[in-house]
Amino acid sequence: MHEIETLENKRKLLIQQSRQTNLAPAEKDRISRSIEAIRKEIEPLRAKLRIEESRLVATADLVGCTFSKASIAREVFGRSFDAVLIDEASMAYIPHCAFVTSLADRRVAVFGDFRQLPPISQSETNTSNSWLQQDIFEKAKIIHHVEKHIPDDRLVLLAKQYRMHPEISAIPNELFYAGLLQNADTVLQTTEAIAASNPAEGKALVLYNTSSLKAFCYSERESYSRFNIISALVTAKIAAGICAHSNLRIGIITPYRAQSRLIQKLITDMKLPKERIYTATVHRFQGSESDIILFDMVEGKPKQSAGRLVIGDKSSIAMRLANVAISRARGKFITIADMTYLKERLGSEDIFLQLLQKVEKSAKCFRLTWNDQFTTGFWKEELKGLAHFASPQLAEEQITKDMESANEEIAMYWPSEAEPFSKYLLRDCSNKGIRVFISGTGASHMIIPGSGSIHRIHELSQPKFGVVAIDRKLLCVRGHDIPPARTH
Repeated sequence: MHEIETLENKRKLLIQQSRQTNLAPAEKDRISRSIEAIRKEIEPLRAKLRIEESRLVATADLVGCTFSKASIAREVFGRSFDAVLIDEASMAYIPHCAFVTSLADRRVAVFGDFRQLPPISQSETNTSNSWLQQDIFEKAKIIHHVEKHIPDDRLVLLAKQYRMHPEISAIPNELFYAGLLQNADTVLQTTEAIAASNPAEGKALVLYNTSSLKAFCYSERESYSRFNIISALVTAKIAAGICAHSNLRIGIITPYRAQSRLIQKLITDMKLPKERIYTATVHRFQGSESDIILFDMVEGKPKQSAGRLVIGDKSSIAMRLANVAISRARGKFITIADMTYLKERLGSEDIFLQLLQKVEKSAKCFRLTWNDQFTTGFWKEELKGLAHFASPQLAEEQITKDMESANEEIAMYWPSEAEPFSKYLLRDCSNKGIRVFISGTGASHMIIPGSGSIHRIHELSQPKFGVVAIDRKLLCVRGHDIPPARTH
């Protein structure tokens, strides 16, 4: 196993090298041959490992595996067991549950929380709605019995929780569990040290309100998954501050995959300790926990409505999403949200608004501004690679220097005719062979005769801030109510 891992690491490094630009053909060919040689070396080792795994599973008294593994591994589905235990059953497909049940000779026990996320299915047919989108609790009418207060002998409530600080557990207990959830006697003692840590020492609930930051929300063109650059920067900065002050484990969760990827890239670029930070969507985080959870809501203008993932009442998928989000935290739950936007766009029946209002009522709340909150107190920990400028003049001087030092490419969007730099700068860059792409209202004003090859791009949206990206390594942002900043 160690030998396979070593070879896989070598292969990954070679693949990274093969993706570098400006590689000579001979070097590319050498790397390709090395990757192929490693693949051939790994194949017999994997075959040997599979044989050993099969031998161990065939004779083991206790076997743990995924539903998928049980379905395809003959050493699992080819034998029977005295008992089958199904965990995280709320996310399991009913056909999977039925299949593994057939492997039990005497007993089946199903463990899960039907207030948490159900199975995921893209299809919208009647068959998929009945067999893939419902969980086993719904199919067995257990949820109906609970909601109608009908006794069901098949159901046992594990009412005592051992994970969450009581300030955190009070919210899901009221919103999702009808007050039936009880705190274990030891849970305060095991989590109070986490709540005592920064930020907001002594508080298990913290809310960072981004309403004053003009944190705009956009969608990826193909997947429509939402992302919010400012919100991601705030989240990354909180994580950086926590890492600077403690050794606690941090979970960063968000409803949207695009935002999760963006935050992960920031965390990686900042070189924060990856063994202490796990970034994922709420769906992927189910079944996990962390000392501190940072929950980034993402939503904001110019979106006319909040995303469908966060819209819905107590009978919706949004309810399960909200429950999973807050119940992953052991000692501190930190929310990053544009509260003004969400209060305007969500209705009183929407469970996420109810969740945010309860957090706001009990939490230490910060309304972030660009002028002070990022430079004082807990926020003094600067994001590596991110710089703010005290004035537009200083920013424009730096942008000019950055553009003059460009080697390959400049891509920019500028929303007005106000010039962020000399209009001759783009011409000079283009004439040096640098690819220039420009969009926005200010594009025509900046393209002058003799500018060489400058590509005009017609924008799909019209943000109110200007963006200059240089060599895909440096990003400069400037806009109304947003102080100039650059990051790399």
